[in-house]
Amino acid sequence: MLFFFIGYFPQRAMDVMENRANAILSTDANRKNPRPDEDLSRLQGMDISVINRLEDLGIQKAQSLAFVDLYFLEQNFNTNPRRLADLVSQALLLIYTGEHFEQLVTMGIRDMVTLQEISKFPILAEAISDLPKPVQDKINIVQSLLQSSKLRDRLQSLNEFIAMAEEREKEELVEGMTRQLPKVGGEAETAKDSGGSPAC
Repeated sequence: MLFFFIGYFPQRAMDVMENRANAILSTDANRKNPRPDEDLSRLQGMDISVINRLEDLGIQKAQSLAFVDLYFLEQNFNTNPRRLADLVSQALLLIYTGEHFEQLVTMGIRDMVTLQEISKFPILAEAISDLPKPVQDKINIVQSLLQSSKLRDRLQSLNEFIAMAEEREKEELVEGMTRQLPKVGGEAETAKDSGGSPAC
């Protein structure tokens, strides 16, 4: 089974082995005192249980989370895929903005997908005009990096993953509603046969 997995999914197998090796080789000091732009605890919605689960998968830094295989994460993490995508998108913003991350969050720019969307409109330049010059410079740098193939491709895969998760949620909602329809119809028929009115 292991060889089948490696043979048909070589990149995913390499990602799994690399993550596990990083988990084994990393030191306690690095875990307890990560660099600010690597600290997972700075992400919104991140708590100790999520951090521990990520560490079990070999993901101990924002850099690793930002570029993790999304489908590997979904298969090994029992939570809503959109929540996973949100954490990954936040991690992307953190590693590219570092010390200015919290300032952007207070402006409502809490993840890289949001920054990408806002960057399409001129209003961003106006919104950041009152920020300190270093923060403006950092945002401008990140905006230019949005055109790089590495970040552009990552955001494309992230947006596709989010769209897939949303589509799956819609399908599950429709399926759930469909399962309820025969039951509601049956109750109405029963009430009609007995001379009563359907229950509301």
